[in-house]
Amino acid sequence: MKLIIDASSIIAFYSENELNKPNLLHRLVEYGMELIVPQKVYEEIEKGKKSTIELLKKAIKKGFIKIDQNGTKEEIEVFKKRYPKLEDGEIQVIIIGNECKKNNDKYYCIIDEGPGRQIVKDLSLHLKGTIGILNLLEDLHIISSEKRETLYKRLQSSSFRI
Repeated sequence: MKLIIDASSIIAFYSENELNKPNLLHRLVEYGMELIVPQKVYEEIEKGKKSTIELLKKAIKKGFIKIDQNGTKEEIEVFKKRYPKLEDGEIQVIIIGNECKKNNDKYYCIIDEGPGRQIVKDLSLHLKGTIGILNLLEDLHIISSEKRETLYKRLQSSSFRI
């Protein structure tokens, strides 16, 4: 299964101000999941905290995260005209999700922001957010329900928007 991840979830797992638990996200690879970060999401994270991008670079180097460059500049611009509220990273998540849908791949678009989530639903794409990843970690017994609740509360008390 492919998890096509937008910036907010990467930041939630990788930032010391949020969950600071990239290893939990990486554990999903052991369960056959492919963690995909679109190029535009990577570029967005690159503009943020140095510690977050450094952790992401290490995860890419170790093979936990793959960068996907699908979605040409033209495709992104067409999408942006149709959905002006979306960031380029969200657009690229949706473009890759559409490609997965066409290829009958198992996938989820991982988006937290409301406008992006709504468009994913409108396009009948599979959707999860950061909380959905926490639920998945619990379902796979990577974390206990108590740990999931602790992480959820940590997100609530941080700058992360739920």
